[in-house]
Order: sequence, then C-alpha cells, then structure tokens
Amino acid sequence: MRTSIWDIVALVEACYRVELSEQSWLEGCAEAARPFMDRGLGYIAVTYDLARSGEEIFPARVLAGPAEFQGNAPDLLRVVPMDLLLEWRRLTIGFASEVTSQRGIQEEARRRGYEMPDGFVAMGVDVDDRGCLLAGGVAHPRLTEAGRNLWMRLAAHFGAGYRLRRTLESRRSPPEAVLEPGGKVLHAQGEACSVDARGELADICKAIERARTVHGRRQPEESLPRWRTLVSAHWTLVDALEADGRRLVVAHDNRPRRHPVCGLSSRERQALALLALEQTNKQIAFALGISASTVGVLLHRAAQKLGTATRPELIIQAKALESVADERPSFT
Repeated sequence: MRTSIWDIVALVEACYRVELSEQSWLEGCAEAARPFMDRGLGYIAVTYDLARSGEEIFPARVLAGPAEFQGNAPDLLRVVPMDLLLEWRRLTIGFASEVTSQRGIQEEARRRGYEMPDGFVAMGVDVDDRGCLLAGGVAHPRLTEAGRNLWMRLAAHFGAGYRLRRTLESRRSPPEAVLEPGGKVLHAQGEACSVDARGELADICKAIERARTVHGRRQPEESLPRWRTLVSAHWTLVDALEADGRRLVVAHDNRPRRHPVCGLSSRERQALALLALEQTNKQIAFALGISASTVGVLLHRAAQKLGTATRPELIIQAKALESVADERPSFT
C-alpha cells in the first residue's frame, strides 16, 4: 500500500472541519482517505464509544464498497469484541492480520458466507472511552516504516479533530488566539499571550500553510511532521471564516483532559493518560504534538513522583489513576 499517490494533506484538512455534524465530518474524512482505503473491498469510517454495548458502540458510521460488504458490515460491527477495540487503541494503526483477536471477526464473517479480506485500520484515540477509526480491506498488506510513521501522525490528527469537534459542540468557548494564515497574531488571551506561545503558534501556522502548497502536498513526509496536532501540547489550529469571507486561523484549547493528580503537572498527566492505553513514546508524541524525547522526560518525572521504577509499573499506576479519574468529573 502506498501513501504518495493521493493528497494526504487533504485528510488532515478534513480532520479539522470541526464545524460539521458528526456524520458529515466522518463522511469528509472517509472521502479524503478513500484513495488509500478503497481497494474495492469496502471501507468504513466510524466513531466508537466503549462505554456502550452491542451495536451502540458505533453510533455513527460510513460504509462503502461492494454490495456484499455493505450488507454484512453492520452485522459484523455488532460482534466486534471489546478486546479487539482495546488492542487497536493500543496499536493506533496497522493491519488486521497483525492482531490475533481479529481472527474471531473473520471467522464470524465466514460463517455468514462472506470471506473477509485483511484490513488496514487507523484509530483516532482519546484518553476517554470515545474515538474514531478508519478501516479498509486490502489484498496484500504492505506498508514501509516511513508509511507507518506517516499514518500514525494521520491517526493522531484524526483523534485530535474528533476531540475538538466534541469539545466545541458541548462547550462553545472562544479561541485563545486568532492569526492570519501567514502567522501574524491578531489576538491572544490566557496562556497564548506569552511571547513563546505567540511565536510557536505563528511558526506552526506558517508550517501548515507550507504543507498546503503544491510542494507540500507532493512531499507529505517532509511537510506533515511540522503540522502538529497540538502546539505546546495545548492548542489545535483550525481555519475560520470571517463574515467578509476572509480566512483566519484560530487556536483552540484541545488538551486531552483528565482529573488532576496531586503533584503531577498538566503535561505529565496527559502523557500518563495515553500511557494508560499502552501507547509508545512515539505515539504519545504524535498525539501531543511534542517530541518523543520530551515524552520520555515527562514519563520519567511522573515515575519519580509516583514512586515507580519500570515502565510496566508506571503503566499499571497510570491505569489505576485513569480508573480513579473515571469516577470523578473531568475538568473542563
């Protein structure tokens, strides 16, 4: 499977059309991913809620492909086991043949008279029970290491866009910064007022514009790493239109949120929340828009504060903290 034959930047743009309804947003993401996902074997874009059960785990969906696939897919979605979804949340991206628990789904498809092909899955992950995924059938699973890294970034954008549209849907707070596409800061408030924050927001704004050029779209491996899901692990940048049609870029607070834990900084809590999903430092870095080395520092500091000596111990502690956080309202 190749990622250089389609406009990858268009998928990132679709991820941040956060003003759309959930179904329209999903359809836009699916259409942008279609050149990669659609191999004539069917593809899906769905949101999920692990707190639900049965069919309701997937409250919104887009199905496309052969009539046989469209006919079987809803029934197959109903029997997706929880452990499979949890494993995909940990992996973020990959092929179905790489996941042991996927075999049960293929056996169920065979029982229904449908031979399910291998599939590629990209998960938009958040620290709560909700998220989204893109998946498409493939005949020959193949992806380079560079392609995997690129898709891991795309999955992080997918998850960040889903989290932001949910946040804006439930709580219409004003953006913390407004910029021109060229990077000039027109307005800033709160933490975005600092010189460092304004400079970083401007730099990422300009990097996004470069990714949208003809050259940037042709060289996504070069341009997309500069288009971060979060700036300073805090803000997501999205387009906004003025009444006169002028395009601006706004910075919304889009941090993954969990209840504070005494002694841990906000970024340490964010890194721990993703570690609780057993994600790697690289996956956490893509999700937070920071470097993997910074993630390592954050987890090391958290381990010292929590009194753990190894990564497995820290994962156990992180999961315990998440379990406690689930019993209390998240800070907004």
